[in-house]
Amino acid sequence: MSAFPHKLDRVLFIRARRDTVFSFFTDSARWAAWWGEGSSIDPHVSGRVLIRHPNGVEVHGEVVDVAAPDRLVFTYATPGGQPVASLVTIRLEAHADGTMLHLSHAFEDAAGRDAHVQGWRFHLSGPRRSWMAGSRRGTRATPPAAMTPSGSSLLPA
Repeated sequence: MSAFPHKLDRVLFIRARRDTVFSFFTDSARWAAWWGEGSSIDPHVSGRVLIRHPNGVEVHGEVVDVAAPDRLVFTYATPGGQPVASLVTIRLEAHADGTMLHLSHAFEDAAGRDAHVQGWRFHLSGPRRSWMAGSRRGTRATPPAAMTPSGSSLLPA
């Protein structure tokens, strides 16, 4: 059995090239613009992940896997919070009109997963707006897919 059996999955389509989308997960300036001032990422295996949320909560992690521009995997833990870090996997698929983003955040327990549902809804809507601004004029992202705590992902209709 997996150490992280409870997953929160999110899938959304973004009208931007895969390398542009990937850069929001690997460029510290874009990472900080997305997550919050002071956030940073060192995008190589064993690299440090720091997320400073606007509400003051800090998250620390470590990059576990990176394969540009396809995938980024990192641990995610709040200091003094989760005894074992959770695991975030970002997978990007190129499509003719943009990129399909697959996010999976895996947890030890259902309560941890459920506590992150709203946060991922919020954080995935911010970079989507930024990706729109950096993509072709007149294009826009498809509205986000539904996210269910059960771990199933639903693509937008």
